[in-house]
Amino acid sequence: MSPTHQTIVLRLLVCVILSSLALSCKQYDYVSPLPGVLEVRLKVVNSRQDLIPFGSQNRFGLLLKELNGVQTGNIKQPIYADLNAIRRSPDGDPINALDTLARDSAIVLGQSYAPPVTFPGLDMRVEFDAIVLIIRGSIPFPNIIFVNPPAPPAPPVPTFFQIPASAPIQINEGRRTVVTVTFNLDSVLLRRSEFFEIYPSFYLSSVKNY
Repeated sequence: MSPTHQTIVLRLLVCVILSSLALSCKQYDYVSPLPGVLEVRLKVVNSRQDLIPFGSQNRFGLLLKELNGVQTGNIKQPIYADLNAIRRSPDGDPINALDTLARDSAIVLGQSYAPPVTFPGLDMRVEFDAIVLIIRGSIPFPNIIFVNPPAPPAPPVPTFFQIPASAPIQINEGRRTVVTVTFNLDSVLLRRSEFFEIYPSFYLSSVKNY
């Protein structure tokens, strides 16, 4: 057999071997599910409108340092300010608990793409202002009410909060899940004669799937 024929036969043999291997390989579908969107909003309950009313100029500040969806096994899904953010500000994100948006559950604490899993709850790290600032009508001078920690031997004011959900937070593929965290000023700010004592707490009041 001439060298030319040997080359042709060798190439044909290689093609046959490769085709056989390709046909013998099993085909698997590696389909990754699409993420959903987890959105967390803040609602503030406040019945003392005569004392600390909602208003764009009034303020009781929260500094949101960290927000996570928590899976079983303490696996955490970070939730940043919006879907385009890659981290939170190292100084924290300021939130005004007396903004009318908070009254209407319209303050967004964070948004994140999340896998279609179930979250039993959230956790968050928050710091609190030491004053409540109220401006009434045309009066140029604000009314300032100090916010103090409870007197010893009470424990220090917490900044880390684990917030369980009464029903699991289900993330659906390609859909949006909106979770509402409620902050009740009626129980958080205990009125004293000239100041408030703070006993912060949060709870999940609503989980909606869209």
